Amino acid sequence: MLALVLPIGEERYAVPTASVREVAAAVRCTPLPAAPPWVLGVVNLRGEVVPLLDTSTMLGLGPMSRRASFAAVVDLEAGPAALASDAVPVVADLDGTLGHSDLPGSLGRHRVGGQLVVLLDPEALVAAARGDGAASGMTDR
Repeated sequence: MLALVLPIGEERYAVPTASVREVAAAVRCTPLPAAPPWVLGVVNLRGEVVPLLDTSTMLGLGPMSRRASFAAVVDLEAGPAALASDAVPVVADLDGTLGHSDLPGSLGRHRVGGQLVVLLDPEALVAAARGDGAASGMTDR
């Protein structure tokens, strides 16, 4: 399976390429004062306002240690969202499943080369961050 690997600190996470619209570099984020901690703010992508989500916080790892320099824009049921990454995301072919992952919104553990990568379901990741069990929209910002 092809996936976009997102570096988050020293860890690697991935999303299926089928759910990725684009990768944006050097994203300029406008903070939203009343947003939950996992929403860094919004970014303007060629006139479309898209929420920028702190992938690290959504995974329960705490806030990103560095500024989000890249974002993977994914299509969700509620509309597009950008998953923050602090280094260049790369497309990779995931090796066979190594087993289950207990992280919120994860689909399992895989190997890419010699690195462990956790495959994420973006829809389930947002639902887990919201605590509602279903990503039916991100209107609670």
